[in-house]
Amino acid sequence: MARTPPGHVHFRDGNHTDLPPQDAGVNGVPSFFLENPILLVPVLLILAMWIYAIAKRLLKLSAILLIAVALYFILVEYVNATG
Repeated sequence: MARTPPGHVHFRDGNHTDLPPQDAGVNGVPSFFLENPILLVPVLLILAMWIYAIAKRLLKLSAILLIAVALYFILVEYVNATG
C-alpha cells in the first residue's frame, strides 16, 4: 500500500479523504480561545448581545400574550355576565 500523504485518511474500502485529522476541527476552538484570551472578549460580547436580543424579543412576546389572555378572560366574563 502506498504511503498516505499528510492530512489524508484511508478507509478500509480504499477511499481516502482530504479532511484534516479529528483534533483540528471544532474541538480545537475552545483551546484556541483559551490560548488567546484577547480574542475571547469580543466573541463573548457578541454572544452576550445576541442572547440579550433574543431574551428581549421573548419578553415582548410574552407581555403581548399575557395582555391578550387577560383581555380574553375579561371578554368571556363580560359575555357570561350579560348573557
